[in-house]
This record gives sequence, structure tokens and C-alpha cells, in this order.
Amino acid sequence: MEDNAMSLSDDELSSLTHEDQWKRNVDKQFQALNLRQSNTDVEMANIKSDVAENTALTRQIADDTKAMRDAWADGVAMKRFFCRLADAWTFLLRKVFLPGLVTVLVLVIMKAILWGATIPEWASAIFKLMG
Repeated sequence: MEDNAMSLSDDELSSLTHEDQWKRNVDKQFQALNLRQSNTDVEMANIKSDVAENTALTRQIADDTKAMRDAWADGVAMKRFFCRLADAWTFLLRKVFLPGLVTVLVLVIMKAILWGATIPEWASAIFKLMG
């Protein structure tokens, strides 16, 4: 009866009972759901193959650029080293050599003044620059 209900004309449909019409409608909806599910399965399979293809391509790009990324990492490490070296040199100049040098120069000039020796020419040049 179900196969016959699918191929009935409009006149014959009107003669069907309410239950037969309901079964026919349910069958149509079920077929539509089956069709949707099969389309979804096909789309999911396509997506899965696309993801696999993208993953392979990404791995190939990662392999191709490994040397560049390693060189970049080495360059970053080298930059960090030289920045730290420059910071250390700046610290030594500002906090160690310059105060120590100024202290020694002041002591040399004071010694020259207190002991009656002549002031060195470089010390007099410093005084001229300051005054």
C-alpha cells in the first residue's frame, strides 16, 4: 500500500483515509531527512579530506621554512646577546669607570694643588671648559 500511495494521483489521494495521508507525509519527511543526512555525510567527508590536505600542506610549509625559522631564532638570540652586552658596557661606563675616573682625577688635581706642583695641562683644560 505504501508504494502505491507514493504514486497516486490527486483524485486518488483525496480518497485516501486520514491515516494513509499521514503515513504518506511521514514517509516523505523521512526520505527528505535521509537525503539531508546523506548530503551531510558527503559534505563531512569533503571537509575531512580538505582538512587532511591542509594539514599536509602546513607540514610541508613548516619543513620548508625550518631553516629560516632556525636562523631567525639564532638571530634573535644574537640580538639579545649584543643588547645585553651593550647594557653591561653602559652600566660599567656610568656606574664604575666614570665615577672612578672622576674620583681619581679629582685626587690627582688636589694632590697637585696641595703639594705645590703644577696643575697638569689636561686639568687646566677641564677647568677652562667648565668655566
